[in-house]
Amino acid sequence: MTEERLSRITEDAGKTIKRVVESSAQRVTDSLEHTMKYSPIRIVSRILPNVTGVGLITTSVDLNQKNHHAIAKVCFWTGSITLATNLAIGYIITKK
Repeated sequence: MTEERLSRITEDAGKTIKRVVESSAQRVTDSLEHTMKYSPIRIVSRILPNVTGVGLITTSVDLNQKNHHAIAKVCFWTGSITLATNLAIGYIITKK
C-alpha cells in the first residue's frame, strides 16, 4: 500500500467519522428539544439536580454519625456544590 493511498483512506475515514458524529449530535439535540417541549419533563429536569444535592447532604449527616467522616465530607461538599451550581444556573436563566 502506497503512502498516498494510506493517506487517502485515513482522510476518508476521518470524514466519515466526523459526518456520523455530527449527525448523531444533531439527532440528540433535536430529540432533547422535542422532549423539553413537555411541561412535566421540564419540571423534572429542573427538580432532579436539586433533589440529588439535598440527598447527598442528608446522606453526609448519616455517614458522619456512622464515623465515615471522609466520605461524609465528600457527600456534603458534592451536594453543596450541586445546589450552588443549580441556583446559579437558575439565576442566570431567570435573569435573561
